[in-house]
Amino acid sequence: TFIHIVRDPRANVSSQKSRWHNTSTYSCALLWQTAVSIGHQLSIKRPDSCITLHYESLVLEPEKTLKKLCSELGVDYLSNMLNFELKTLSFAPEEKPKKVTFNDFRPERLEQWKERLSNLDVALIEQLCHPQMTLFNYRLTNPIVAKWQKYVAIATQKGQHHLIENGRKIRNLLR
Repeated sequence: TFIHIVRDPRANVSSQKSRWHNTSTYSCALLWQTAVSIGHQLSIKRPDSCITLHYESLVLEPEKTLKKLCSELGVDYLSNMLNFELKTLSFAPEEKPKKVTFNDFRPERLEQWKERLSNLDVALIEQLCHPQMTLFNYRLTNPIVAKWQKYVAIATQKGQHHLIENGRKIRNLLR
């Protein structure tokens, strides 16, 4: 069974950009869009093998969400499932991996994107991810941004994204 966890793309992009400082909003949004689309296609092709879960539900109502997930998986819910400690590494370009520990859910982090992202970033994410946001019931905020500004940002960042991707492909061919 696959558990497909979907997170608000604005929060996801904000999180990615906080670690990967030189990446574009376009690239992060495209990555989210691709991952969510793959997960959705899997849920359509193999509905008995895929459970879709909203990250926000897990953070805001962990016990209720875990009980439902356990029920769908056919396993017993145990109250100590909420007492966890995840030790992992956080990676960022040009930095040494950092050891991080997660041991709780932090609802205050769900909307940090509202402070971290500019109106232009939010407009770009919503433009690129609109179909998937609608599919997964994420409300658009439609920030006020001049159309020309949004289109210039998309064109510029899309061009940069493709240059980087093509550069990687060429580098891999030359190896």
